Amino acid sequence: MNPGKSDDYARTSARLTAWGALAGLAVALAIPVTLVVAVLQFGMPTGSGR
Repeated sequence: MNPGKSDDYARTSARLTAWGALAGLAVALAIPVTLVVAVLQFGMPTGSGR
């Protein structure tokens, strides 16, 4: 077997893991940011902005 192939596979796997971690982090950050932006634009849902 070619050792370069397994190394390339490991590198690809690490890259996918890194992208997966970045995607998870982006989603985890996007949810509270979206909520904050919605609150700033439309005011609190409790109606205290009136």
